Order: sequence, then C-alpha cells, then structure tokens
Amino acid sequence: MKRVLIVTYHFPPNAEVGSRRPLALANYLPDFGWEPTVLTVRKPDQVAVDPRTLEELRPGVRVVRSFSLELPRLARRLKGGKSKHEGEGEKDGIGFLNRLNRFAYDWIYLPDKRIGWVPFGVAAALRLHSALGFDAVVTTSPPHSVHLIGLAFNGFHPAVPWVVDFRDLWTRNTATARRDLPRRMAVEQKLERRVLRRAAKLVTTSNASRANMIPILPDGAEAKVAAIPNGYEPWLAKAVQNLRPNGRFRLSITGRIYPGTVRPLLRGVDLALRLEPRMQKKLEVLFMGHADDPEIWRLPQRLQPFVRVEPFKNKYEAARAQAESALLVCPVPKGPFADGWIPYRLVEYISRKRPVLLISEDGEARDVVRRSGVGSAARPDDVEAVAESILAAFRRYERGDVDVTPDPVMLKEWSVKNRVRQFARLLDEVTEQQGRPS
Repeated sequence: MKRVLIVTYHFPPNAEVGSRRPLALANYLPDFGWEPTVLTVRKPDQVAVDPRTLEELRPGVRVVRSFSLELPRLARRLKGGKSKHEGEGEKDGIGFLNRLNRFAYDWIYLPDKRIGWVPFGVAAALRLHSALGFDAVVTTSPPHSVHLIGLAFNGFHPAVPWVVDFRDLWTRNTATARRDLPRRMAVEQKLERRVLRRAAKLVTTSNASRANMIPILPDGAEAKVAAIPNGYEPWLAKAVQNLRPNGRFRLSITGRIYPGTVRPLLRGVDLALRLEPRMQKKLEVLFMGHADDPEIWRLPQRLQPFVRVEPFKNKYEAARAQAESALLVCPVPKGPFADGWIPYRLVEYISRKRPVLLISEDGEARDVVRRSGVGSAARPDDVEAVAESILAAFRRYERGDVDVTPDPVMLKEWSVKNRVRQFARLLDEVTEQQGRPS
C-alpha cells in the first residue's frame, strides 16, 4: 500500500466544516490502496470542538498533532481578555492594542492567522517522511498557510509528488481575499504562484473554480488542475431521514452566514408574509452558524418574532435542524469568482431530501440545484423569486409533503466515498507520472 501524508489545520475533534474533507480522505483512501498519515495541529485556536467527530475516524489511521504558535491567542493575552471577533480592529475605539491587532491581521497574519504553524508543521512533516517514506503529500486549505508547509517540504523532497487541495480558492476567493489591501494581495499572489508552480497537481471543488484558477497558472499548466467536488456523508443522511418539521414552517440556513447574504432572504420572507398572512402563525427562520453578516443583528421589528439565531454547534445538530425544516436556504455571497462556489451545505441540503432555495448569481451551484431536482434558484436582487420559492415550500408544508427525491445518479456521484475514489485516482496518476523517465 502506498503512503500519503495529509497536512491539514482542520481535523477532528475540530468540528469546523473544513475538517470534513480531510477526514473523508483519511477514512476512505485505504479502500483505494493508500495508507494515510494525517499531520494537524495539537491545539487549534478559536474553532468549534466536538469529541464525537473522533469516533468517525477509521481505526488505525495515524494522526500526528504538532505544536502551533497561535499568534491571535497570544494577541488576546496581551489585550488581557478573551477574544473579540477576529479582525474586529478598533471599531470600539479602545486604543493602541486594537490598532496593533488590526495591523497584525493586515500585515503579520500573512497569508492568514495560522502562519505560526508553518515552521513546526514543516519540521514535523520532514520527521515523518524520514520515518515512514511517503509516496505523495497532500496539503488542503483553507487556511492557505498549510501550502507553505508543502512548499518547504517540496524544497527538501522534490521527488515526492505534492498535491495542493483548494477547498476554497486563495487570492480568487469571493469572501476572504483581501482586495482592500493591494500590497498585501501582491505578496499573497506571489506566494500563491510559487505554490501553483511547484505542485504536481492542483485540486479545486468545482469546474468553474478550476477555470478561475487557470489564468494564474504558468503557461501550459492547465492539465495540472482537476475538479473534485465535496461529497455528502450517506450515514448522516440516513441518521436523520425519519425526522420531520416539528410543527413549525421552518426555513433554515446552517453554516457560516457571510456578509451580504441575510438581506436577500429576509426581503423575500417579508414579501411572502404580506402575500400569505397565514404563514405568520407557523413561520420560523433559523440561522445556525457563525454570523458574519451584521444585518442579522439589525432585523426590522416586524420580522424579529420569526427569526431565531443560534451559534454553530456541530454537524449532528445541523443535520437535525436541516431534517426538521421545510425549506433549506443556501445563499452564495456576491463577488468576483463566486460562479465557482458550491457551498458544502448545498451538498448536505440535497442529501436531506428537503426543498432547497439557492440564492445566487449565475454559477455552478445553480447547475447543481437544477440537476438535483430538489429546489429552485433565485438571484439576490429578485425578491419576487425568493418569495415565490418560500410560498411554494409553504404550500407543500401545509399538504404535509415536505419530502423531495433527489436524482439518484447524482446522489451516488456526490457520496463522499466516490469523491475520495476520484482523489485516489489522482494520487495514482501523479505517482505514476513521477516514476516515468523524462
């Protein structure tokens, strides 16, 4: 069996969504001829933790946890308190330490706040390779600083194929790229180009993201990029398949709530309530996740009785909330390169067999919803279309008909094990290519 090192910041018991793809690789790669070793951090900073996720890890998978210098944690200690929202800066006007904190987020945490793991991750990866001898290395982001570990490792061992997995794009990311700081962006783009040039293979999670990456690749390197979308976990879908809405007409958004995504939904809810007043007795709008959109705290008074905001807990609670909903809402932030964004939650939603409302501009996520047969798509500025999707779901709810049937071929294709099968084939290809004489 060939050996692969998977370098990831997010991994169980870290319960963030970023841990799911690395966990899937660790669990299923052995079924396709690859023995994984996972390198992750010992004490990740400011992440949700759920020990139950460790129970999902396949017995026998080697997990190595190394020290990480968590710079934001040190900064909070300097400020003499626990965290404010990351990157909050000096909006509360408390002085020098806030200005220093903003400077750190802008110019020290580069490419991101996990940069303190890089030297320790490199040392751990080199030690593991000396002991085990890997046939391939995978670095998976975000955070994109993990690719600097791969870059350094590749400098020491260029003969070991290095696969760079972008769960989200780096400088072409709709939500997180720092376009407000051109000089910082120039530094990140330089780092990104080095990673793209040195990697044996690059992986994105959609065909549109692959197309968005091609213009920044070295000439003739298009063949290096493959698209392997995320997959859903059939066992989790099965665990909640018998749950139903619990007496409420619930619209749910689970996962991170990005800036600019709340208003389009609430405008649609407002119009739907005016068109169908009977909804008022049953309606509940649930936001469960990291609330990064300030609009969620500035609700119109007339909508406040219908909205419930809960922090992210874990994927098990999220799955339960999804199954107990009558409409699952998936908003995609507007911006450059958003056409390639297929949110992980969208894949989950489809597997829950509930109506889905995608609020998005044109993009690959619309194709996914269309192909699945479980929902509709509306543009963020099309209030009438959002309201009509809500009303259609309400009519189904009143009939007791909340189940929808996704395309079975698509469900099989989007299972997490099938996605790992694709990843294993890619690893096979790069190791075969590396062994061929030039």
